[in-house]
Amino acid sequence: MFKFSFNNLTKHSIQNPSTTLNNNGIKLFSFGSGWSGQLGLGNNIFEQLTPKQIEFNGNVTLSENDKIKTGSYHALLVKENSIHVWGQNNFGQLGIGNFIDHFKPIENKLILPILNREQQQQQQQQKQQKHIIENVECGSFHTIISTNENKTYSFGWNSRIQCGHIPSKDGIITEKINQPKEIEILRDKKVNSISCGFDFSIISTVDDGVYIFGMNDRGQCNGEELANSPIFKEINNNNNNIINPIENKVLNGIKIKKLSSGWGHTLLLTTDGELLSWGSNQHGQCGTGIKTKISPITKIKIPNNLKVLDISCGSCVSSAILSDNNVYIWGSSGDGKLGLGPNQKDDLLNPTLLKTLINNENNNNSNNSNHNNNNNNNNNNIYNNGGMRNISFGSDHCVSLPINKEESGIFYGWGFGQHGCLGFGDSIDQLKVYSIPEKNDFFKNNNLEILKMKSSIDTTFSLVSSIK
Repeated sequence: MFKFSFNNLTKHSIQNPSTTLNNNGIKLFSFGSGWSGQLGLGNNIFEQLTPKQIEFNGNVTLSENDKIKTGSYHALLVKENSIHVWGQNNFGQLGIGNFIDHFKPIENKLILPILNREQQQQQQQQKQQKHIIENVECGSFHTIISTNENKTYSFGWNSRIQCGHIPSKDGIITEKINQPKEIEILRDKKVNSISCGFDFSIISTVDDGVYIFGMNDRGQCNGEELANSPIFKEINNNNNNIINPIENKVLNGIKIKKLSSGWGHTLLLTTDGELLSWGSNQHGQCGTGIKTKISPITKIKIPNNLKVLDISCGSCVSSAILSDNNVYIWGSSGDGKLGLGPNQKDDLLNPTLLKTLINNENNNNSNNSNHNNNNNNNNNNIYNNGGMRNISFGSDHCVSLPINKEESGIFYGWGFGQHGCLGFGDSIDQLKVYSIPEKNDFFKNNNLEILKMKSSIDTTFSLVSSIK
């Protein structure tokens, strides 16, 4: 979405990762843009062209169960009972009680008192349940977390109510919140999925429906269905562009497995493997077969009646892994996001097989002219068999992990490779677009396997472990 060029900033390209090991061999790497510290590599690295290990202070032991969450320019490492944060903090999106950017990970120590307080409440009620952080997601400049004690907190940019904190009685909005604050409408509700877009939030609960809040000028909160609701008009004073926290009853009764949001649209994956969408649809990113400014909640027709296993949204593009283990994609064709080659100029309005990511010898060398990598192994850029197990979109780039155990150390990337966000070591001056998926075997070459990956605007993270 944003395309910057920092010709005078520090660039780093390495061939071998740091030898500093976690005591269980698990490490976190980052690559791409880091001008606000979102790489977590220190204040002298603004751009990382190949993967580099993030160092954590103290006795932090990484685990394969850790989660990586990203906003536009901030990131979090989420453990069961702690959160480590880094990056931009101008809106308080790190939740550490100030507005200072951090170029290396620090523990959010304001989370621990919350956990301790809830633990004390458990003890008073004679509960024995272990207290953990269950769900965390980031919008562009805000963060939402929920715990297994049915408490949900948020912090960061709130000028459009995307943190779920409504104006005061005299109409004043707290635009910046720099420490965790409980979202009142979700008190005592068990959250099972959170999704945050640029300036809106969608939260589903186990028994109490789906709650929406934030900007709605492009139908992000499915305002088309809510516009005529008396309660909507009452609490929002007829302002159709911003929605205070409210239950979206259109979604009642739907069992939700996962939510994913782009800049202005959302995908909803049900436990039955079906897919719904709503919001901005000017590039067909809602997958309804047509382009519209705003799309209401709509069930997406899935090819061959396959089930959906996983979903990920980019800025104005959508992707899914279906039950045939293949990647399907739709939405904007700009900057190679669709991964279907340089001749794919039109947006896609329906889920379409990413055929360039399937074993096809005719495709193996079709994009070599777009990629000047010193590693000759990257010429074989299509996976051989098995399909994909994970997919993660940033704004305009995407990474995907193969199922095949023999390929556990590689990933495939496509789209806009600005600032090295695909880890191929290219200079930013080339502003390289990878119009079909290409193989990156950096981790394989360093005897590491990839556990999971997560993308943000122009930055990518990989949680890896030593190959046993």
